[in-house]
Amino acid sequence: MNQAPPTPVSLDETPQTQPRSDNLPPTPVNPEPQPQAVVDVDEPQDKSEADATSIVDTSSNGQAAASVAPDPPPPPKPEPELLPSSLIGAGKGDLIVRLGVPGLLRREPPAEFWQFAGDGCVLHVYLYENTADRLYQVTHVELLPRGGLDAVPSGCFRRLFRDRSQSSG
Repeated sequence: MNQAPPTPVSLDETPQTQPRSDNLPPTPVNPEPQPQAVVDVDEPQDKSEADATSIVDTSSNGQAAASVAPDPPPPPKPEPELLPSSLIGAGKGDLIVRLGVPGLLRREPPAEFWQFAGDGCVLHVYLYENTADRLYQVTHVELLPRGGLDAVPSGCFRRLFRDRSQSSG
């Protein structure tokens, strides 16, 4: 069996074949074309279309073999925990803007006690008069469970803020 030397592979688009000595039909040198990435350069209709990339298999009939969707956006980062201690140093006006009018207000100069009630918790805020400027500022806060609960439900303080801002705005 005497075989002819292999034919060099050409870089043009026509597949090259190698002759075979045993009277069989010629075999293509590179029988499996590689998939090509195709990106649409037209103006995208929306952002998700701009991020999409299609992969087209040009073997056999040239129809699209697969479509790759863009990665979904990462989930939003959770908001940092809002703590009652963030109220320390706030004045009366700031407190009303943040939480609204208290459900209970008790004045015992030089102090004031304000109470805000939520579904699962009660917030006690203590304000004392500053002797220099005679303005009241928050010096102590307590967040307590409500309705026979053993502990304050998660997110209760944040809901006090959200509920007050929605009802006042």
